Amino acid sequence: MRLTVRVLGPIEVHLPSGIHPVRGCKPVSLLTTLLSQANRSVSLDRLVAALWDAEPPRSAVANIRTYVQILRDLLRGSSVRLERESGGYLLRVTEADCDHLSFAQLVTEAYAETAGPRRTIELLERALQLWRGAEAAAGVPRHGAVGTWLNALDEQRLRAVERVAEARVAVGEPDRAVRDLDDLLAVAPLRSRAWWLKILAHHRLGEHDLALAGYRSAASVFRDELGIEPDPELTELYRSLLKWEPVAIGGEATGPAEVTPIRPESGPAASPPAGDTIPTHDAAPAGDTIPTHDATPAGDARPVGGAPPGRPGRQYRLVVATPRPEWYPIVHRVPEPPALVGRDEVLAELRAALLTPQRGSGARVEVVHGPPGVGTSALAQRAAHDLADAYPDGQLYLDLRGWPSGGRAGTSPIQAVLRRLSVAQLPDDVLEAGDLLRTASTGRRLLLLADNVSTPAEVRPLLSLATGCCLLITCGYPLGVIPAARRLALRPLGVADSAELLRGMLGRERGGEELDHLAVLCGGLPLALRIAAARLIDQPTLPAAALINRLRDDRRALGELEVDDLSLRSRLVGVLRTLGAEARGAFPRLAERGEFALADAARRLGASEATTEAVLDELVRTHLMVFTQHGRYRMPRFARLLAEELRARPRYPMLAGPSSA
Repeated sequence: MRLTVRVLGPIEVHLPSGIHPVRGCKPVSLLTTLLSQANRSVSLDRLVAALWDAEPPRSAVANIRTYVQILRDLLRGSSVRLERESGGYLLRVTEADCDHLSFAQLVTEAYAETAGPRRTIELLERALQLWRGAEAAAGVPRHGAVGTWLNALDEQRLRAVERVAEARVAVGEPDRAVRDLDDLLAVAPLRSRAWWLKILAHHRLGEHDLALAGYRSAASVFRDELGIEPDPELTELYRSLLKWEPVAIGGEATGPAEVTPIRPESGPAASPPAGDTIPTHDAAPAGDTIPTHDATPAGDARPVGGAPPGRPGRQYRLVVATPRPEWYPIVHRVPEPPALVGRDEVLAELRAALLTPQRGSGARVEVVHGPPGVGTSALAQRAAHDLADAYPDGQLYLDLRGWPSGGRAGTSPIQAVLRRLSVAQLPDDVLEAGDLLRTASTGRRLLLLADNVSTPAEVRPLLSLATGCCLLITCGYPLGVIPAARRLALRPLGVADSAELLRGMLGRERGGEELDHLAVLCGGLPLALRIAAARLIDQPTLPAAALINRLRDDRRALGELEVDDLSLRSRLVGVLRTLGAEARGAFPRLAERGEFALADAARRLGASEATTEAVLDELVRTHLMVFTQHGRYRMPRFARLLAEELRARPRYPMLAGPSSA
């Protein structure tokens, strides 16, 4: 039986037999809370906090079970399921079951790159028809995470109204845009974007006086309500209208709207109407970047407005970019990667994966994993740069190396991302932060590169990125607990590719045999190869043969693979820090040149085979140990050298603080 739970207005449950109200404030609040986390388990603690803003009664948990039964009775026989899961409850629904999920899907389609203005209008009007008022879950108390979610739904409705108006201006229907915007501003008068579009729409209709009056009305509202002046975009539009000059008129969502004379005209410039002054703004602070948009195709030009008073011979055309969300592309912050060698196939595979349309809802998740120093960061950074055009709303880069589980300087990874998305209020609650991230990324195509991830906890909140976005992760292991992720394993380079990488850094005149020896001694790890090449570049008098001899010496090899801020030892120590205490303690005691059996390791640790196998599994997972095809274990050379150093120095200084590399 098809059932619809409607939250875009008063909470209602629609059955074929009619509308069934949800009786009682607490059951309504419980249903709203579960809807805010649709298809995700909500703990009892969080449900208690949502239903009782103040001190909950002692019977809170028992009361919740009663309210759950009320909701189950109401939902019985429908496709919606209210299930007990993981010490809490989960509302299992589909897009067709809930109006807010249908709304989100329509909005996402409307904001897609392929949606033109007409298609945007069609989709957003269908989305807005789902609303039965101006407020989601009308009457439900708004506090905590649920309040944040409901406020975000209301904001998405207002944005959708603005986007419809924006698209109407773009397709030559400014009169309908004015009507929509007047209705919006009557209930939300502090929306600068709506005022900007209203002024532009009046101008497109040739209603110059009404356009100027619109700015004065907006200025009065902002001064009276907030004690501030209108924002620079509004002021720049007003200044342009006053001077009738051919300057760019830019808005947050539309991109630049350029007013240019169709034919040149001589004569003195017109003066502003009496009583109107041209506002000015100070220059942008040093270091601030001003976002730009690509030029609109020349054919997208439409006549606008009437000529200014006293200048009947002059006509104007307005060039308007394709409507876009209220969003400037984020400046690319992904570091420029080093040149890649021997990675053509795997890079092509990663690019193809990032370009493949996503099935289902939620962001695309790609995990690139491999042993320390194998070059996962370089590969992911290269792919991000190559696919910048596929994610036009920008890229974010988050380097999590050395990031404590509690966050750097009191900031968690998701808070760092929200800050870069210009979210002012950063919630401490992880689920609430996830809701904000989903809202901030809805309708946008963003790529977030989470580099050098140590644990799933660091990136699990980032899975809240909206459909159309991509979360690209680099990690030392596959992160199997992350759902719906595609994984790409990166392996060390072969000897030929390793030698080619060295040759590219050192010059083609280097002998092939020396480079082959270096390649083998560096284990095919791009990090080790780059460090070795840098050592030879920095010390021109150091013969390659001398460095080869040093790298052959187990006592010196790790020390030789350090230069400036690059250190293979530091990378290995960083991985070691992520291990549990038992595996970290066992690691030095398992240093062995050859292969060994599980029973040998158990004797060495003085532990049962089951305990030892769990330790070995953790070391294998993080590439500090190899499980051979013969069912035996082997420690890779550089991991073994670190283990031997630790065995000789139990109080190893590098384990005391954050990794330096």
